[in-house]
Amino acid sequence: DLHRLLADLPGPLRHLRIAEAQALCVHAAADRERAVTASVPSVPFEVFAGSILDGMTGFLAAPVSDATRRRLGDSGPLDDRAVRLL
Repeated sequence: DLHRLLADLPGPLRHLRIAEAQALCVHAAADRERAVTASVPSVPFEVFAGSILDGMTGFLAAPVSDATRRRLGDSGPLDDRAVRLL
């Protein structure tokens, strides 16, 4: 469960990062599929999938900057619907 694994992130930021990671993965997969369908040279699927997994791991686990932490405090409570991207 991502929420448990990312429990050190503030709740609103955790929700936002998970939503952003989902959107990035969907868009990257769609871009790759368009390239493959158009016969554009592409890396093997295994390399693509591994790279996405590695990148998302770093993105999700990145520390929260002081600036982001301050802005979270200034923004007040965030509605869960406001952080959904898909």
